[in-house]
Amino acid sequence: IFEQWGPSFVPPVGMLVFEVLKEGEMYYVKTYAEAQHPEQLRNLEELTPESPPDRVFVSIPECVHGPESSCPVKDFVAIIYETILDTCTKPYKEGGPTAFPAPAVPTP
Repeated sequence: IFEQWGPSFVPPVGMLVFEVLKEGEMYYVKTYAEAQHPEQLRNLEELTPESPPDRVFVSIPECVHGPESSCPVKDFVAIIYETILDTCTKPYKEGGPTAFPAPAVPTP
């Protein structure tokens, strides 16, 4: 997805960026992925407005019916709640259900 990395390579570091747009009384979300170019990583370059990371638009297939293929916020929130596993968003409680076991803590 990133031109500098090639079509089937995932950069070692990156982030998702959620941009909120307002048109009239409606709010919309556009999603982007950002990652440093290989040369920026190799040379430990500081990211600046003059030397930004790669940025690519990421469409949400079920929700591209807003301006510029954005997603209405209410639809975006509904998709997020349907997609994210509930067990992955709750803090670990001793003896309670969790997606991952708590890490072992060495005792002195």
